Order: sequence, then C-alpha cells, then structure tokens
Amino acid sequence: MNTRHFIRIYMLIPVLLTLAQLHLSAQETVKVVDKKHKEIYYVLKSDRKVRQGPYCKLGCNDSAEVEGFYKNGLKDSIWTGWPASGVYSLGKKKGVWAYCNFVGQLEQKYDHSTNELLYWRFYGTPDSLFTFYSGNDSTKIKLERPPLYIGGEAVQLQPILARVRIPWFTVWLHKNYRKIIINFTVDSSGKASGFRVTKGISASFDKKLLKAIQEIPQTWLPAIQNGKPVPMEYYFAMSFYIVHRHKK
Repeated sequence: MNTRHFIRIYMLIPVLLTLAQLHLSAQETVKVVDKKHKEIYYVLKSDRKVRQGPYCKLGCNDSAEVEGFYKNGLKDSIWTGWPASGVYSLGKKKGVWAYCNFVGQLEQKYDHSTNELLYWRFYGTPDSLFTFYSGNDSTKIKLERPPLYIGGEAVQLQPILARVRIPWFTVWLHKNYRKIIINFTVDSSGKASGFRVTKGISASFDKKLLKAIQEIPQTWLPAIQNGKPVPMEYYFAMSFYIVHRHKK
C-alpha cells in the first residue's frame, strides 16, 4: 500500500466512526413495562412509538406467555407462546405455525407461505352431522372438515374479547349460568355472512358481541364435503357465570 492510499484510508476512519455512532444512536432503545396489559418491550429512543427489540407478554402467574421480537415497529423473527408459535417476517406470518387450544393442546398447523392447512383437531365423532344450507332449505350431513377459523378457537376469541367487556349482570335468579349463541354461514370461498343471535343474554350485550364477531379478520377455511368446499352454518357460543348482586 502506498503512502497516498494510506492517507486516504486514515482520513476516512473518523467519518466511518461518526456514521457508526449515528446509526447506534438512532437504534438506541428504551425499556417499557406496561403493567396494565402485562407487557414488557423496547421502543426506539428516537421515536417511542416504534417498537424495537425483545417483547414479552406475561400470563396470569407473571410467567412469559408470549415472547418475540420487533424490528422497526413490525413483528419479526421467531415468536413463541400461547396460543401460537411461528416466524414473522416484516410483520407477516411465514412458514408453518402451530396453534393451541385453551388447554394447550395442538389444534392446528397452518403454512402461511403456501396457505395450506396441515393439521386440525376434530372435536366431534365419526357420526357428527353438520347443517348444510341450500337456498331456504337445510339438511344434516357429514363432512370431511367443518368450517375452520385459521388459528383455532383461541385465536378467534382474542380479538372478540378485546372489543367486548364481559358484563356483570344484576339478576335475581337461582341459576347463574348463561350462554349466548351466534350463528352465521361460511360460504365455499371462506367468507362469513348472515350473522344473527339465536340465543342471547341481554339486548345490549348481544349487540356488542355480534358486532365484535363481524369485525374479526375474515380468515376462514370453508367446509369440505367430497373433496369440495361447500357453504356451511357455523355455531359460535360463549358461556358466562352470572354474578348475583343485591341492593342494600
């Protein structure tokens, strides 16, 4: 290396160091502990609206329920926990994801890169029948697969509960167990429509829950019969324990 080249490189070193320092400064993060939502994550010091780095959501016993990573405000890399585990790339799910039910059992495996259902847990029996609609007529039939929400029931319920506060009812009843049922149709393309309350708890709460279900992401898989997608009725139910309150 001649003297001229050495001088040029030597003069570039302070510039490179300055650029590196500016980059590190721009990526400096601040830890955030959100006690209300039981989340621990990091945000950019330069823009505290942008999450950057490790993320953790705590469960009921303050152990890690979900762990993952943010990059420039988007979910990235490996995410693990309940109810789902898999890989994000720039905020989108990639490859095979595993989804568990409310008791931690594997409920679905879905490849988000190929849009292919690899596994689903069947809760019925070989003789289970489902309601098939053709115009105004309906009949009970057997299916190879009922309508499924991608991710399973736990993933389906999360955005619903985020939109609806569970009510505390003041009632004078001996029975303290109530159920609300909402029915709708998932057509052969996986689109849900015809939402209606077939059994309610109270007019105001029924309306809120119905609206919440209609607003969840439309990530449905249609029912399959004889190897072909068919429209099928879907039965959504939530049960509540009614709290007794007596006026003094």
